[in-house]
Amino acid sequence: MVDNGRHQFLCIYQGRKNKDDLRKVKHLFNELKPKLKLFFNTQLPRVNVRLFYERENFNKYLGKETKNWEVGFLDYKRRVIGLFAPSVFSYISGRRREDFLKIFCHELSHLCFLELTNGSSLPIWLNEGLAYVASNQLQPLKTRHFPKGGIFVGIGDYQGWTNFIKHDGYNFAGHFVEFLIKKVGLEAILKVLRIQFMTYDVQLFKNAFEENTGLKVPSLEQEFKNLMNLQSNN
Repeated sequence: MVDNGRHQFLCIYQGRKNKDDLRKVKHLFNELKPKLKLFFNTQLPRVNVRLFYERENFNKYLGKETKNWEVGFLDYKRRVIGLFAPSVFSYISGRRREDFLKIFCHELSHLCFLELTNGSSLPIWLNEGLAYVASNQLQPLKTRHFPKGGIFVGIGDYQGWTNFIKHDGYNFAGHFVEFLIKKVGLEAILKVLRIQFMTYDVQLFKNAFEENTGLKVPSLEQEFKNLMNLQSNN
């Protein structure tokens, strides 16, 4: 693939030459960059955007078969964000053309999260929840399930998260993060993310969260559970 666009913070790779796609992505990046800098209070690093025109090539890059709802990814080691090109996005994904902006913002949000955590994607509920809030993807919550073991413990790692995805997991995480922002403020949450641990440990994270917010995690989770009228997922 040929590099068809260079920018101080952006490099775009296309599977085929399409100037309209190139202009669209550059324009959206320039629109999102200050918004995300303000939200995460961090500078975006240089980003490599790889545009795909067929799901076959999308799958080949990831080395796996992807589901229809999978329309974007972040390869943090290479600082690559993969997306279906704007010109084919709606056709391949079945989504509205306008949703491309939200998906692009979502993946850029993951990049900001990983910059704050020194490359750690955990806890996943917070990673996905912040991305959902930042990209305005929240929808009315469909699930009535509450994660077994609570949110901090139950869906903080890959295994727990994978088991909970079917319960409107991404949207659930977004609603919980929105709730936390209203309770403790976004800066308090980001401050916890900036505390670097050698390896992610849920208890250390809970302790850091409680110390920096002055609130107890079990009480917060119970309040959210009651607010959303959720039931334990046993």
